[in-house]
Amino acid sequence: MALGQNPWDYGNGYETGKETTEAYRCFKIFLQLGRERTLTLAAEVGQVKVDKLRQYSSKYNWTERASYHDAHMVEEWGRQVEDQFENTHKKELLKFRKNQQRRAESLGKVADLLIEVTTGTLEDMVASGERVDTQQLAAVARTAGALSEAAMNTAAAALGVDDLMEAIAPEEG
Repeated sequence: MALGQNPWDYGNGYETGKETTEAYRCFKIFLQLGRERTLTLAAEVGQVKVDKLRQYSSKYNWTERASYHDAHMVEEWGRQVEDQFENTHKKELLKFRKNQQRRAESLGKVADLLIEVTTGTLEDMVASGERVDTQQLAAVARTAGALSEAAMNTAAAALGVDDLMEAIAPEEG
């Protein structure tokens, strides 16, 4: 078995001679116990006398090496949680952008249709000499304007998500 790069790897815990494969096997059991880690439990799981494990632990610095291992694992778990959060956040942003784009298109179509219908109706009224209700015309114009503005704001929100995504992960653009 080759020496490892980390303090908890094979061969890196000895002060007085080379760590045996049996000692390392027991150390790995000790590590895997995590929070429940005790020499007594490791001896039981590894089917070794607890006195033997006390010798190994002292000779090969198990407590210190386990501390390094635990600190490393906490960092790893932290990175995994951070990556998972980032991926979930990106997915939700993309979903929001897609919904905003769909809403913007729908609002734009409704505004265009309202303007088209109103224009057609107004042209027909003028052509037939019918009196045009200016208050009604103003209300329709305000509604069409509000719909157009809502469509533009919704589209801008979708574009804002694009800018945010670029700021979060420029390489994925």
